[in-house]
Amino acid sequence: MNKKRFCFACNLVNESQLIEEYKAHHAQGKAWSEITESIKASGILDMEIYLAADHLFMIIETDESYSHKRKQQMDALNSKVQEWKKNDG
Repeated sequence: MNKKRFCFACNLVNESQLIEEYKAHHAQGKAWSEITESIKASGILDMEIYLAADHLFMIIETDESYSHKRKQQMDALNSKVQEWKKNDG
C-alpha cells in the first residue's frame, strides 16, 4: 500500500474561550462515530491534531484512494459532517 502524509497549518482566532471550546469539541473520544467513519471512508488512515497557542497543525496519513477534492465532495454530501462542522464554530 502506498501511503501519503499531508500536513496542514492554520491560525485560529486568538480568543481563549473559543480555543478551549475547540479543544473540548475535538478531545479524544468526543468525535461522533459518523465523523470517524467518514474520515476512514475517505482514505485517511491516521490523523493527529496539535495546538500551539492559536496555531493548529494537522497531520494525516492516507492510502492511495485519498484526495482532498474527493474528501470535500464526500463531506458536502454527508449531513452529519455538515452538522459537526456547524457545531465547530
